[in-house]
Amino acid sequence: MIKEFYINNLFEERNVRIPFDTEFKIIVAENGYGKTTILNSFYALVSGDVSKLRKVVFEKIGLLFTDGTEISFKKSDFDADLEYIKGHHFFEHLESRLGEDFILELIDDVRKYPMSQMDRSGLFRHAMRELDIPSSILRDYLREVRGSSPNRRINGNTQDKLNRIKEKFPLKTLYLPTYRRVEEDIRAFSSMRGGSRYSHSSINFGMGDVSVSIEKITSEILSSSVEWFSKINGQMLSQLVGGFSVTQDMKDSISSS
Repeated sequence: MIKEFYINNLFEERNVRIPFDTEFKIIVAENGYGKTTILNSFYALVSGDVSKLRKVVFEKIGLLFTDGTEISFKKSDFDADLEYIKGHHFFEHLESRLGEDFILELIDDVRKYPMSQMDRSGLFRHAMRELDIPSSILRDYLREVRGSSPNRRINGNTQDKLNRIKEKFPLKTLYLPTYRRVEEDIRAFSSMRGGSRYSHSSINFGMGDVSVSIEKITSEILSSSVEWFSKINGQMLSQLVGGFSVTQDMKDSISSS
């Protein structure tokens, strides 16, 4: 169905064009080139994940279908209508507890589900764990933002083009991000809580958990350094004071003799 996927000015430094002229496509490039970002962007576009596309630096992104149809977007097409979202009386309370970025991601995420099934969203469940309110209040807010004016989240033209992609590619996409390691028996996955990205996972994607480990080790090194520096200083002072006492005792002995 899809003939080509492209991103112009990715990271403000390169253009990427991936033709799909065979059943399989293997992408090879050195570390740091952006392979994962490219695949994330492709998946986000065919699945309509606006939140992910907002995080990628590019000038233009698009799809060319086998029937010749081309659907493309500028980066600004995915800008959220913050004035409308912030204008709701409930926004200030949510922002103080969850932060503006999380609210935007939440609005985008629940869009993937029918309005009656918002609790299937991992972000919705995370929000309910953080908020001391009935779930119906959060549902009502999300329904108003999403339902009363569906094109306010992004502009109407952008929404129309996303809908056209769904019409031309009416399939669910299975995307398996690059994994580094699996640390537990696969049977342990059944105990994971809801699949939320905010819960602990036995399978680690990317470098997020490594960054946390490095920060923890760095903090421990700093703490140990300060502790041992204090001990060494204390020992040096003790030795200096002790040396001064010995010298003073010798002087006293000489004076007495």
